[in-house]
Amino acid sequence: MKERLFQLNKHEQAAKLKKRLLQLGKHEQAAKAMFQLNKHEQAVKLKKRLLQLGKHEQAAKLKERLFQFNN
Repeated sequence: MKERLFQLNKHEQAAKLKKRLLQLGKHEQAAKAMFQLNKHEQAVKLKKRLLQLGKHEQAAKLKERLFQFNN
């Protein structure tokens, strides 16, 4: 009887450990997903910023050409 309880306890501990490892794995996957989303978000912000800079540069060139045309 005592041996049977010992076996049940070991099985229960193994089940708890397995559950904990699964939770850690899910946490790691979630962290990786968040990191990927963050990198994507940064890339989108950079792309938007580069577009703004490009528009600014085009506006400056247009302004310069208009200035030359008027003089």
